[in-house]
Amino acid sequence: MQKTTTKTAAAKDSGFFSVTSTKPDGGAAQTSNTPKDILLTKRERDVLELMAFGLSNKEIAQRLGLGRRTVETHIDHVLSKLNAPTRTRAVVEASRAGLLTDRTSDATSPRDEPPNNLPFALTPLVGRETDLAEAQTLLFNNRLVTLSGSGGVGKTRLALRVGVDLLHSYSNGVWFCDFSPIVEAGLAASVVAKVLSIREQQGRPLIDTIVHVLKGRRALIILDNCEHVLDTAAELTDEILHQCPNIRILATSRQALGIVGEVVQRVPSLALPNKTEGLTVDRATRYGAIALFVDRAQAADTRFAFDKEAVPHVVEICQRLDGIPLALELAATRVSAVALPKLAKSLDDRFAILTAGSRTAFPRHKTLAALIDWSYGLLLPAEQRLFARLGIFAGGFSVEAATAVCSDVPTSGESVSDLLFALVDKSLVTVTSGRLERYGLLESTRAFALEKLKENGDWDIAARRRSEYFLAQAQAADARYGIGSTAQWLADIDGDLENYRATLEWALTES
Repeated sequence: MQKTTTKTAAAKDSGFFSVTSTKPDGGAAQTSNTPKDILLTKRERDVLELMAFGLSNKEIAQRLGLGRRTVETHIDHVLSKLNAPTRTRAVVEASRAGLLTDRTSDATSPRDEPPNNLPFALTPLVGRETDLAEAQTLLFNNRLVTLSGSGGVGKTRLALRVGVDLLHSYSNGVWFCDFSPIVEAGLAASVVAKVLSIREQQGRPLIDTIVHVLKGRRALIILDNCEHVLDTAAELTDEILHQCPNIRILATSRQALGIVGEVVQRVPSLALPNKTEGLTVDRATRYGAIALFVDRAQAADTRFAFDKEAVPHVVEICQRLDGIPLALELAATRVSAVALPKLAKSLDDRFAILTAGSRTAFPRHKTLAALIDWSYGLLLPAEQRLFARLGIFAGGFSVEAATAVCSDVPTSGESVSDLLFALVDKSLVTVTSGRLERYGLLESTRAFALEKLKENGDWDIAARRRSEYFLAQAQAADARYGIGSTAQWLADIDGDLENYRATLEWALTES
C-alpha cells in the first residue's frame, strides 16, 4: 500500500516543526532520504518523543523516572541510529521517517497520547520554569488564561509547552490555532474549524457549528497571536466558553481579550543579573536571558565558548536587549562572524544588526525592527503619536511627566493618561509599581520610538517640552531642599536622574 507523509511548518516561531504521518495500515511512513531499517527501543522512542517536544535532558529524566546519565546515553543512541549530529536534526530525521507519534489521529496511540497538533520544538524552552508553573496553575483554576507580553518575549513558546505538559489532562486533546497567517479578522473561526477538522454547514454560522462539535468534548484550545484579530477572537472565545463547559482556552496576545472570566498572565522578559562583578560562568547561566543566549550561540557556532572572559560581554548584550528571547536569538546568530565585544557595541545600531531571523519565520519575526513595527502598526494614530513622543524620556517617567510633555498629542478629546494606559495594555509601555508608579519603554522599543519621533519631525518640540518640565521640577526640588528628610528628597529626584542628564545634554548641544 502506498505510504504518504504530510509536513506542516508551524506558523511563526523558528525552531518549530510539525509532522503528521499517515498510512492506511497504521504503520510508520518513511521517505527515501531516511534509512528504512532504523530500530529504536521503546525507551529510545519515549526519549525521542520528549526531545521532539523540546524538553531538556533533566526534564526528560524527570518525566521518565530515569537518571540524567541514562537519558544522555539514550539520546546518544538515538542520534547515532538516525545519523544525526544534533537533537534538532534527530527530530527532523525522525519526522521524515515517520518515527514520531501521529498526534492528530482520534485513535489512541501506542503510548495513549491524546490527539493534538502541537508542533515539535526543535530547541528547548529556557528560563521559563516559574512562568510555566504559574500558567499551568492558572489553567487548572480558570477556563480562560491569556499570556500577554511584548513582541518576541516568547508567549507562543510558553503556550505550546503548557500544552505539552497538560496534554494528558484533556481526553479530546490540545489544539493549536495560529492566527498569524490571516489578515482578515473574519477568518479566525475558519482557522479553528480547520484545526479541529470541522466542516462549515450551509446556512449555519461557522461558530455555531464549532460550538455544537465542542459541547461534548474535553479539550484545551490554544489561540495564538490574537492581537490583530482581537474583537473576533474575543467573540469566538466568549461563545465557546459559554456553550462548552469542558473546553479551556489558552490565548496569546500583546493585548488582553477583555472578556468576562479572563485571567491575564503577563509574560516578562527573561531574568538578567543587575551587575557583572563577581559573576561566575556557573552563576551567570542561572539567569534565563544568559542561558538562552549561550544555548543559541552554541547552536549557531559550536566553537563558541562561554568562559570567564565572555561573561561581561554576554551580560551587556542581554541587558541591552532587555532579555527579550527573540532579540537574544537574533543576536546569537552573529557570534560566528562578530566578536562579543564588537557585537555588544554594535547594538547601538541594533535594527541594522539584528536581521538574521529564521528563513521559515513570518516576516515580522525575522528582524527586530519588523517585530516592533508590527505592534506599532496596530496602534491608533493618537497612540502612535504618543508612543513616539514617549521615546524622549530616558529611564522612565511618571503620568504627570507624560501629561506635561505630551499634552499636545491627543487631537480628538482623548487624555494622555488614557492613551498611556492603552499602550500599557498593548505591551508597548512597561509599568513598575512602588511608592510611585513609573512607566517606561524597553531599550529596543525606545530606540524604535525615537526613530519614529525623528521621522515625524517632532524631536525638537519633544526635547524642548521635556526640558521645560524638568527645569520646573528641578526648581521645585531646589525650593524643597532642607525641608524634611534629605533621604526622601533624594529619593524623589533619583527616579528621574537619567531624564535630568538627557535634558542637560540636549541643552548643551542647543546652546
